[in-house]
Amino acid sequence: MAANYIDEILLRIKSMSADEAIEAIGGNFYNKNVGWDELPKYPQFVQDIIFLADLDTALAMNGDVLMNNLARVPGMVAALKNIGTVDDSALLQKIYDAYIPTSEYDDITYEETRDSIWDGIINKA
Repeated sequence: MAANYIDEILLRIKSMSADEAIEAIGGNFYNKNVGWDELPKYPQFVQDIIFLADLDTALAMNGDVLMNNLARVPGMVAALKNIGTVDDSALLQKIYDAYIPTSEYDDITYEETRDSIWDGIINKA
């Protein structure tokens, strides 16, 4: 199997600063041909960088982490925990748990779920 950009970065990571490594790994994921299914073969810190970059991208693009990212939310939650942002991790987990359809709520739309979550957050403020 041919090396991809992450493999190449890991070969020279000791000569990079932390900022250079984070930018090289997280900043190039969408532009390179690496699939999400390949992430588990990499060290946890690489996975965390990519999941956090994905979270940041989702928030910057439309502010909605669940839309188009549902399967990746558990990785985002884990990455937030791993960097010590426990409150943010717990909040994202709560939102994710509230969205996951169950047989009782299968017919509720994504938008209805999102709106009810936001209503709960706003009403608590």
